[in-house]
This record gives sequence, C-alpha cells and structure tokens, in this order.
Amino acid sequence: MSGEGEELPEEVAAELSALGAELGDASEADEDGELDAREAERVAEHEADREAGHAELAAVRAELERERERSRAALARYREAALAAEPGLPPELVDGDTLDELDESLAAARRTVASIRERLTVEEQARGFPAGAPARSRPSTAGLSAQEKIALGLGEQR
Repeated sequence: MSGEGEELPEEVAAELSALGAELGDASEADEDGELDAREAERVAEHEADREAGHAELAAVRAELERERERSRAALARYREAALAAEPGLPPELVDGDTLDELDESLAAARRTVASIRERLTVEEQARGFPAGAPARSRPSTAGLSAQEKIALGLGEQR
C-alpha cells in the first residue's frame, strides 16, 4: 500500500517484492562481512530500478488525478447542460458522481416531475372549474320585468 491509501498494481508490488528479496539476500554479508563486486553492482541496479519504479508510479498517480479532475469537470458541465435543457427539473434531484449515476438521477427527476404534473392535471379536471376566484359578471336580467330592470339599474348608480 502507498502512503495515499491506494493499493499498488499487482505487477509493481510483485516486482518490488522480488527486488526487496534480492536486496535482502544481497545485504547478507559473507563470513568476512563483505559483498563481492558483482552483488554490490546488482544491488545498485535493483535500487535504481526500484527508484525509477517509484518515480513512474508517482507520475502515473499524478496523471490519474488530473484525469479524475477533468472527469469531474465534464460531469458538472453535463449536469448544467441537462438542467438548462430541461428547466422544469429541480436541480436538487439531479446529482451523481459518475455519468451513470447522473443519468439515473436525471431519469428519476423526469419521472418525478411527470408524476406531479399528471397529478395536478387530474386534480384540476376533478374540480370542474379553474382554480381561483370566479369571473365577475352582472346578475342576469332575463326573468325580470321592465320595472324591476329599471329599479336594478337605478340601484347600481348609487
């Protein structure tokens, strides 16, 4: 495991393990406590390879983080474009850390909005009249006599 909490790829871990074993074998001194020149050279090569592997791993990790950031930015732009294309969708319902999660939440938001619209339509039709105050109109004079119509007209002038 690395210091960042990510596991090394199997190939890298195997090679580092093999290098460590060879270093351990090479570091054991013979009876006099000295290493012969070939083993010292081999140890130096392995140490250089190990350092190069660590440098390459750091470069790959940095590139991976850059790609993750680009992916997050593209996902944010996609979310904003989807919300701009469908302004009826509440932004609180559209979220996700991956493209699949975001598409899933967009579909769920569309279903929710469609369900609410359908429910409102059904309720409006069940009422039988438009919501709000009725239109103002004058009382009907169809069944009134002429004298009653005159009295009604004079009463409205006051």
